[in-house]
Amino acid sequence: MTRGHYKIFLGMAAGVGKTYRMLQEGHAEADGGRDVAIGYLEPANIAVLFELKKPKPNPAVIEHLMKRFIYTAGILGALQIATLVIMTKIASG
Repeated sequence: MTRGHYKIFLGMAAGVGKTYRMLQEGHAEADGGRDVAIGYLEPANIAVLFELKKPKPNPAVIEHLMKRFIYTAGILGALQIATLVIMTKIASG
């Protein structure tokens, strides 16, 4: 078995075509007979970073934002694991 490769698609803003390009290239690789797996990286909790940047950050705001972020990250993590399981089963036949 040959080793795969890892490609990261970066863009400066939402809507510049990262996902579209990733899917285009994934389809091209799959059409060429390669197994393709897609991963997704979730950005940091930007709202908390902005609050922490203030001269006097509000701990109550940070606590609220962190609870929301942890809840959302947990849901996304479960979906990512389910996606990896499905992609592995598809790739292995």
